[in-house]
Amino acid sequence: MLFMFRYNLFIFLSLIYFFVPGASAQNVNGVVTDSKTNEPLIGVNILVEGHGGTSTDLDGRFILNLENGEYNILVSYLGYQTKTESIVISTDQIYDLSFMLKPSSRELDMVVVSGGKFERKITEETVSIDVLNVELLQRTNSVRLNDAIEKVPGVTLLDGQATIRGGSGYAYGAGSRVMVVVDDMPMITADRGDIRWSSIPMEVAEQVEVMKGAASSLYGASALNGVINIRTAFPGSEPETRVNLFYGITDNPPREETKWWDYPPYEAGLSIAHLQRFGRFDLVLSAFATQKKGHLRLEDDNIYRVNFKTRYRPESIEGLSFGINGNVTYSDEGEFFFWENASEGAYIPSGSEGPDSRGTLYRGRRTNFNIDPYVTYFDSRGNRHSLRSRIYTLWQYYSRGGYATASIINAEYQFQRTFANDWTWTSGVGNNYFFTLNKDLGDNTGNLSSIFTQLDMKIKDLTLVAGFRWEVFNLNDSLGASLPVGRLGLNYPVTRTTHMRASIGQGYRFPSIAERFVETDVGDISIFPNPDLKPEYGYSAELGVKQSIAIRNWSSYLDLALFWTDYWEMTEFQIGVYPPPGQPPSPNYIGFRSENVSRARIAGFELGWLGEGSLSENTDMRFYGGYTYVYPADLTADTLLAKGDVFADRFINDFLVRNNENVDGLLKYRYRHMVKADVEFDWKQFTFGFDTRFYSYIENIDQIFLIFIPDIAEYRENESRTGNWVFGLRLGYQVNDMINVRFIANNILNREYYIRPAKLEQPRNYLMQLSFNF
Repeated sequence: MLFMFRYNLFIFLSLIYFFVPGASAQNVNGVVTDSKTNEPLIGVNILVEGHGGTSTDLDGRFILNLENGEYNILVSYLGYQTKTESIVISTDQIYDLSFMLKPSSRELDMVVVSGGKFERKITEETVSIDVLNVELLQRTNSVRLNDAIEKVPGVTLLDGQATIRGGSGYAYGAGSRVMVVVDDMPMITADRGDIRWSSIPMEVAEQVEVMKGAASSLYGASALNGVINIRTAFPGSEPETRVNLFYGITDNPPREETKWWDYPPYEAGLSIAHLQRFGRFDLVLSAFATQKKGHLRLEDDNIYRVNFKTRYRPESIEGLSFGINGNVTYSDEGEFFFWENASEGAYIPSGSEGPDSRGTLYRGRRTNFNIDPYVTYFDSRGNRHSLRSRIYTLWQYYSRGGYATASIINAEYQFQRTFANDWTWTSGVGNNYFFTLNKDLGDNTGNLSSIFTQLDMKIKDLTLVAGFRWEVFNLNDSLGASLPVGRLGLNYPVTRTTHMRASIGQGYRFPSIAERFVETDVGDISIFPNPDLKPEYGYSAELGVKQSIAIRNWSSYLDLALFWTDYWEMTEFQIGVYPPPGQPPSPNYIGFRSENVSRARIAGFELGWLGEGSLSENTDMRFYGGYTYVYPADLTADTLLAKGDVFADRFINDFLVRNNENVDGLLKYRYRHMVKADVEFDWKQFTFGFDTRFYSYIENIDQIFLIFIPDIAEYRENESRTGNWVFGLRLGYQVNDMINVRFIANNILNREYYIRPAKLEQPRNYLMQLSFNF
């Protein structure tokens, strides 16, 4: 595989050398700075309409090679308003351009990077992308990434696994179908193929983007259902320090008999970050610590994290930057499987007898660290070369005894060039080597090699995207799979404020080592291996329209997306009877394992809204949210749903009515209706916020779940079929330019509900937050 990787890299670099054209001789020099701080902006996208473009270097400078004539120059950058300027080039003239960009305060000016790995207006994207406002995350004390993405329409978390638009059900222990990328590198563990949410440094997050739909052509395996892209901040011209302290408690549950505690469960935490520039050296340091006594008995969390980020820009080599980033996280966390019963044991793990017994609660102490060396170079032709790597290691100690190690070494070279007519070519090669040392999984080694390319084209107002990727997966010296995937998309402005888009993309996911080989027990629950598990693959298609609305002091948009996803060999974590080969079924072999459920189809629509404006001289308002409807069909359980007319009929007729006759044809553990909404008001120094979430009734679960788990059948029988509304309130006060105080109340009506059966969510809870920024 090493030979294959080197061969791919040689061919790829040769193509770049021979086929990337040179530029004209006439030079136009320029610089781009922040309009408020005057600091240079690095990596700004400089496009000359019809004649290609370049990017700013580490001092915010750029050079364009243009012949005589008239040109329109478009300057765009993440988090800033786009600017356009016209110039006329003539012989024997010296041109020094200066652009001062204003920070973007309105969503319509927002620039995203997930769709093509370069800056582009969100209105011009060919796929659905939601952007989480970092200020909103600070005001809601979303100190973990999993807390943050719960605010995104169509996104839920089931036992730590993210699912977008119903793409996953109950998937504990299964690899993630959603790729998480931090500073352009994936953060997926080598053993379980999942996400360690506690290791993501939210205290220095600059922007969080959620890309919905298959994205494997650009991001590889695990991007079957979408991508969560986190970009962390670099320092500005002035040093900055951020401090956040919080303390929260949980109220009594709505049913007194379910209360197991004498003192309220609590969480206390602290984060601190410092960002500073020392000449041509940038440094970011951050730390986070929290202690949590959970509302679920024994599901307590203790997390400690240190993170650093560096960048050096040598003066002797123009366009070069390099650095090393790193993160160390220690966590002692509990994972709750299901309750003792639905009454006095509703918040207690099954099988826990006595104060020291954990029963079905899994507990593990983990230390994970990553070291990320990188080099970025902008050559004289305006091409960007990026070589990034990550060593990501996870050490685990299990509550029942034993240690485990899982490591992944990831390296990727990426080339990007903007051609004439505003075409951008992004290509690269990558290689992942991984291994595990684990008594439950065995000792395993593997390798994943890839080559990818994507072309983003502008033909007048039309944006076209075409991408392709090929990955080869090997596990324990045998070929696991070799899969090519592609992607097509387009975006066209029907009017100045209306953008239509359409896309189709393929995705895939290789089974994780844990899914194939894990053999363990959690209390009385057995988890069985499935070495014959196959890769799952599929495609997603989307048709969408984004309507911008600007009225006086208001700026907003409405976004409507129709989506359709087909899966083959879809993997679900299922409970059943799994005897070894040659053994008869018996109660001793009841447990969980990952299974290929074969064919599945998920279709639906999503309506999103976002905006801000002024109600009066002293009052501003912001809102964000969306409604998602999905019809998750199991085409293996009900083969009639494979017919388009039957699927369409049920999709429409079952929209508002729960039809018991059709429940068996639905994928398990899905919500067909979901609402997320957040509204916030600023009045002078006060901020008032309101949020709500709605989850419809889960219509289909494993039937053996109803037999095996105490009281679940009776609980579901008495559960409201209308779903659950959950509300929250918050109040903030800005003491001065540096200090903010906030009070946050979640689940204010004290609703008893679950995201996954037999695991109740947190009752009403309160939190105080004190933050400093200086």
